[in-house]
Amino acid sequence: KPYIIRGGGKADIEYNEYLGIGIFKDGKRYRKKIHFLVAQAFIPNPLNRILVNHKDLNKKNNSADNLEWMTVKENTIHGLKIKKEFEENEMMQVEREKAYEGIV
Repeated sequence: KPYIIRGGGKADIEYNEYLGIGIFKDGKRYRKKIHFLVAQAFIPNPLNRILVNHKDLNKKNNSADNLEWMTVKENTIHGLKIKKEFEENEMMQVEREKAYEGIV
């Protein structure tokens, strides 16, 4: 039996800023995150990974080409890499500002 979407099928913000939607099956309501539904429908998952990652870190960009299946370990490594890159960019910005202040 298929799921039914009520309430105009409008997505709303769920926990942690992900877009979600309520769907119904056999009279029971289920909350599903949009990115997970898109990945299930359009992205092969032959290794049965359990998480869906937003490549550009934008939780509202649920295009199939922006999503990828990951393991918990892969997702943790990805998060740490992004955090490190962000911190390095912040440090470079501080150094540029210091250099600019030295010129002025």
